[in-house]
Amino acid sequence: MTFSFNDAWLAQAIHYSVDGEGIASLRSVIAYADYSNHAVMTYEECCTGLQRLTHAGLITILDQRIHAKALSEWWTGRLSNIKDDGTYKAFPVIKSCLMEDFSHLDNNMTDCSITADAFQQAVSDYLGR
Repeated sequence: MTFSFNDAWLAQAIHYSVDGEGIASLRSVIAYADYSNHAVMTYEECCTGLQRLTHAGLITILDQRIHAKALSEWWTGRLSNIKDDGTYKAFPVIKSCLMEDFSHLDNNMTDCSITADAFQQAVSDYLGR
């Protein structure tokens, strides 16, 4: 499986959006992604990244919420030594680590578990519309 810049962007946004139970709301992920890269990701960017991160076993999605305990554990074990100031500067390192650890997986991914309507609602909530 091949990971992209956007997948690293999404992984970082999820990592920094989880609550104490390892769960991130879609709205908080969108907000953090905008903070870190000064852009609101598109549905396609988000959905593709969620599919790849799910296929890698790093996240699960239930009831439009992202469960990321496995991502947090992977992050702690794999990325704890990098300088990550929570911005786009870390994306190449995150992408490289994803590639090193999960490129052996096939590209057969399941459907995106987040609906376009749920994504648009989260974006609207974030933007205050």
